[in-house]
Order: sequence, then structure tokens, then C-alpha cells
Amino acid sequence: MNIDDMRALVAVVEGGTLAQAAARLHLTQPAITRRLQRLEESLGVTLLDRDQKPARPTEQGRSAYRACVDILRATEDLRRAVGRPSAGQVLRLGVTPGVMDAVLRPVFDGLARDVPDGRLDLRTGPSIDLRAALRGGELDAAIVFLREEKGPDPRETAIRVGMEEVSVVAARSAGLPERMELEDLADHPFVINPDGCGFRTGLEHRFLRCGKSLTVAASVWGIPQQLQLIVDGVGIGLVPRRMVRASMESDRLQIIEVPDFTPRLAVWMMTAGHLPALAPALEAVRRAAEQVFETE
Repeated sequence: MNIDDMRALVAVVEGGTLAQAAARLHLTQPAITRRLQRLEESLGVTLLDRDQKPARPTEQGRSAYRACVDILRATEDLRRAVGRPSAGQVLRLGVTPGVMDAVLRPVFDGLARDVPDGRLDLRTGPSIDLRAALRGGELDAAIVFLREEKGPDPRETAIRVGMEEVSVVAARSAGLPERMELEDLADHPFVINPDGCGFRTGLEHRFLRCGKSLTVAASVWGIPQQLQLIVDGVGIGLVPRRMVRASMESDRLQIIEVPDFTPRLAVWMMTAGHLPALAPALEAVRRAAEQVFETE
């Protein structure tokens, strides 16, 4: 058995399908299948119940998955712990799309200042996928969202770097009230992040509780792009308050207070265990993130 075969099993179990695993590992589905078959042959067990669609892990498959996660984490810890810093060392960093606009430039600036020979290999995706990539040894660190009341898993190495508060925002020219009830917002189309955004999901759930639904005028990642569409009257938005205030269009935007809806998420920086060789780069990223989100 080998590490690549173990990564294939972890990707299938966490992704749910061969297609998701292939996309995550940048492989073809036949390549994923070959790796799984090779691992099954070396272990002498059936890891996936292929009679189910999509295939689901067997009892042995679930046990193997847990063991593979531990092995991949230990292997990465060993490689990083005994490795010596070298010129051009790469930091594999994952950033959830919800904070990409905010942290990208500060992180690059911090690395250029503190680790001038370092390089950044950047990956973006939903927080749940980035945490899985950390466990699978595919990333060194990730900046992710978690619900304010729920911290990371005790087995994860993490530090909270701040809080993200979002506000409902509209074009001043729309003439909307300064305060509105949540259910009244459902009468307006939204310019909002695509599916996979925690804030969007929270808004959809709250609308459902009111017997309403979310109307999407434009679904797009990128806060500057969203704010421009909002100013142009395409719809209202759900945008980090700090970015509304910092926008060049701030004088044309209006924050609407919604007393029964005040979404906040904690921003965490997670790392793949103890990585002394990457300590300067990780410290630079942490400081940059804390400056953006102003840790309490």
C-alpha cells in the first residue's frame, strides 16, 4: 500500500463520490478506481459497497478511512518536522471564498516582508473541504469560517483570528428604510455568494422559518463585484460590514439594520499539526489575518 492510495480512499469517503474525489485530487475517475482497488488488494478487504449508488464505505472501509486519516496526518507531521527551511519553500494555504478578498493581499504582503524566499500555493473552497484537505495532508494551513458557538474539533490545531459580521446592504438610490424586519427582505432580490457560503445558507434557513424563500438576482463570488451590482440596482446584498465601509462606493451604499438577523461567523486559522520548518510563514499569515479581522 502507498500514501497515494490512502489519499484516494480519504477523498472518496469525504467527497461522497468518485467524481468529487477525482476533482479534489486532480485525477481521472479511473485513476481513483485503480488506487482504491490497489488498496483493497493490499489490505485483503472490500472498502466500498459498490452495489450502492453512489458507493458507500463498508464497515472495513470506515475503519480504514479513520486509520488513513491518522497515517496521512502523521506522515505530513514527520515530513515537516524533520525538514529544514529551504529557499523558495512553499506554503500550501487554503482560504474559504468568503474571506479571500479580505486576506489575499495582506497575506501576500506579510509573506513578502517576513519570508522573502517563501512562495504561496493558494487553494480556495468551502470550509468543510479545506478542513478535509488539511486532514489528508494536501494543505499546510487554512483560513476558514466556523459558527460562532461551535469551535474546531479538539484534534485540530487552530487559533481564532477574528470574527466576521455581515450586514444587509442596498443602493441608497433604492430608497429602502434604515431598519427592516427579516421577512420583509424576502420581497427583494439578492446579489449574493453562490451555494456553499455559510452566510447564504443561514439566510435561506431563516427565510424558510418565515415561510419565505430567497430570490437571487445574481450569484457571484467577489465582494467588489457584488457591491458594484448592488450600486447598479440589481438587488440587495449580504456583505461584510467592514468591506462596505471600506468600499470606494460607500457613499452610494446603505447598510440596513435588521434587528432579528445579525449573522456572525468566527474566522479560524487551522494548521496541519506542528510544522517548525514553516513557522515563520505561518506566523506571517496569522498576523495578516488578525489585522484584517481585528481579533477581540
